[in-house]
Amino acid sequence: MDNQKMILCRDINGDVHIVSSSELIQRKAVYGVIEYEDGILLVRDRTRSDEKWDLPGGGVEENETLSEALQREIKEETNLEIVGETQKICEFTEYFFDVESEKGWESIRHFYKVTTNGIPRMEGNKDDVVEVRRFELPLPQNETAPVAREITTIAASTA
Repeated sequence: MDNQKMILCRDINGDVHIVSSSELIQRKAVYGVIEYEDGILLVRDRTRSDEKWDLPGGGVEENETLSEALQREIKEETNLEIVGETQKICEFTEYFFDVESEKGWESIRHFYKVTTNGIPRMEGNKDDVVEVRRFELPLPQNETAPVAREITTIAASTA
């Protein structure tokens, strides 16, 4: 490890992992801000030990566009269909440690405002999402992920 650039990665639970930059997996991810009159739709992931709620979304698969990935992730996690145009909120790079694969990722995360059609599956998807719920804005700090709070604040300012 002498002359290798090391990267600090955090996992979904906030734990720190030090990974060589040469071992990072390049990953793109997409997330949707689904707004309702009475708030924002969030999901709770089964791998989070803190049980905090976050925006629905996830990784872009090989040969998949950002738009295709967003449509697939929203459908898989909430059972909703995206309709109409999406609105890009922002993107950023995050160094993340995946607890299942035990690998460090350099993840470029893309966030969009989306309009959906359908009835959300509130009981989760029997896979990675254990529950779906609406939250009023501003999102409560003690129940929601910091990224979800920050992105919804940015989204509200771009309305």
